[in-house]
Amino acid sequence: MAGRTYKNVGMWWTEYYGEMPTGGWLAIKISGVDIDPGTEGDTVLNSITFG
Repeated sequence: MAGRTYKNVGMWWTEYYGEMPTGGWLAIKISGVDIDPGTEGDTVLNSITFG
């Protein structure tokens, strides 16, 4: 998945997006959660699988 960070409605957002194996697209938007390596937010992101 690719990612980007941007500011909208006064908050910083991180958005990850990518193509699913079935051909559709998925976007995950996160705000207010620490996603640095080893944090709880990072654990949640890394637990997502498709297939």
